[in-house]
Amino acid sequence: MTHSRAVRGAGVSVLLVIVGWLAPGGALAAGKPIVTTGAAADIAQQTVTLTGSVNPNGAATTYFFQYGTTSLYGAQTTATRATRNGKVTAPVAGLAPATTYHYRVVATTVDGTAVGADQTFTTSPLPAPLGPGIDPAPLVERLAITRSFRAASRGTSIAATRTGATVTYALSEAGTTRFQVEKPSPGRRVGRRCVKPTKRNRARRRCTRYVVLPGSFTHAGKAGTNRFKFTGRLRGDKLRPGSYRVVAVVTDAAGNKSLPKRASFRIVR
Repeated sequence: MTHSRAVRGAGVSVLLVIVGWLAPGGALAAGKPIVTTGAAADIAQQTVTLTGSVNPNGAATTYFFQYGTTSLYGAQTTATRATRNGKVTAPVAGLAPATTYHYRVVATTVDGTAVGADQTFTTSPLPAPLGPGIDPAPLVERLAITRSFRAASRGTSIAATRTGATVTYALSEAGTTRFQVEKPSPGRRVGRRCVKPTKRNRARRRCTRYVVLPGSFTHAGKAGTNRFKFTGRLRGDKLRPGSYRVVAVVTDAAGNKSLPKRASFRIVR
């Protein structure tokens, strides 16, 4: 659409013609989205988190990631609405170990489709055989939690409630996963450790140490992706507003335990 307006000065009328700059109603016209394919994160044997950035450029936008073992892709994540300019992510499961995958982010509006650059990642290999009768330890391959949320006013740590956070984690095999919560506290750097401040180490460099809060909760997980709702409550009490980390350790049927996996979150009022 073409918009015109006259500017008068010194007895001369100058006609300014602006073509295609303004949308109906005088607003700036929206254009195609702007996308960038980011680095793959949390790469494990069968799972990964794909990342990128999407700028909707003023229009209703949906995005998804294409992925596959070649640059022809062949699979894609669920299309998701992008409401603002910033980072986007998508978890992917069911991948083959020790395999290179191609991926890219794609965003679509009524004004067109934008495609990010092709990137690759390689999934982790399976552990080497340990010999007859030796059962390898399980793995918490991925752990994610809603970044900020309000704690529920009542209930147990895990409950089907609107208030709280969604916890998603992936296991290499079925097992019982124990979750604990850590809270950051001031510390002093002594050697390679961050320890509790004392009079003797008060001149040392400051650091942040994480203290495990009393209480824990468990969730029965299957091999692959699992999720549940965490209420923000521990031992029957609400966590106070502030920053925390959730820690997951899985134990399989043979009693083998995984290494801990952590994810940060924040309780708001």
